[in-house]
Amino acid sequence: MQTVGSYSRIQVKPIGGYLGAEIEGADLATVDDETFAEIRRAFADHSVIFFKGQSLTAQQWESFGARFGTLSITSYVPPLPGTTHVQHFVREAEHKWGDRNFGDNWHQDQTIRDRPNTIAGLYSVQSPPMGGDTMFSSLTIAYDTLSPRLQEICEGLTLIHCAQGLYGADGKGGRGVKKEIPRSKFTLTDDQVREHLAKETSHPLIILHPVTGKKILYISGPYATRFDGMTEDESQPLIQYLYGHCQRAEFQIRWRWEEGQVAVWDNWACLHFGVQDYAGMRREMYRFEVEGEVPIGAASRADYAQAAE
Repeated sequence: MQTVGSYSRIQVKPIGGYLGAEIEGADLATVDDETFAEIRRAFADHSVIFFKGQSLTAQQWESFGARFGTLSITSYVPPLPGTTHVQHFVREAEHKWGDRNFGDNWHQDQTIRDRPNTIAGLYSVQSPPMGGDTMFSSLTIAYDTLSPRLQEICEGLTLIHCAQGLYGADGKGGRGVKKEIPRSKFTLTDDQVREHLAKETSHPLIILHPVTGKKILYISGPYATRFDGMTEDESQPLIQYLYGHCQRAEFQIRWRWEEGQVAVWDNWACLHFGVQDYAGMRREMYRFEVEGEVPIGAASRADYAQAAE
């Protein structure tokens, strides 16, 4: 269960049993180094942190994100004008019930990269009066609650991540969670679509957190297609069991957005889900992501210790 450390500049209030905390006492537009150091420590302890009552320009949001590390951006999503790394997510009131949107399933961002982003943040410019919540689920407690034998099995597996798992082999979606690539939102050529869909990236199924050293069940949702050395048919029963296990209600928190609120989450240690229940209402967000490193498997503790020296 969560515990709260000692802080002198901020107040930290846990939200869920296993992750999430609301932070008070910080103006993110003018936060000083000492206050940010406490924010960073709270982030390591709680995996997801929230702030209310913020008033940020896109440039201030980008500057705040850069304090967490080197910013990155999805290559085919143009940045908001006036910034280099802020993504602008807008869903207008004209959208219809059933229209798909970004993040409308349990997932981690960009695990198809060799160096998946470690941190992501959202700032609410405008939120609907109801709906549009974001949910988070802990992948550290998901690992901890597996049986010792299944933990052992998982630590010996490498998971293949591929965009086809979400968008289908041709980018036009299909059954289940698969959806069509939203080309109207992406600046993708046909060749880039084919390249995006063909890329397969392998990461250990159980990785070590680069800051806390905790073990993480690194299951990426629809991007998880198969285990290295196994077929999809052989792999999917275990993948789906683990994916469902990560979604247990007691591992989750749910955040109700209002204008001026901020969420920053650990993209390695959490799944997240953007709930799509606000048809006919406008929602506008600024987003940043922080570049990660190559994930290290829990079975490679010696390599991890050597890399940390």
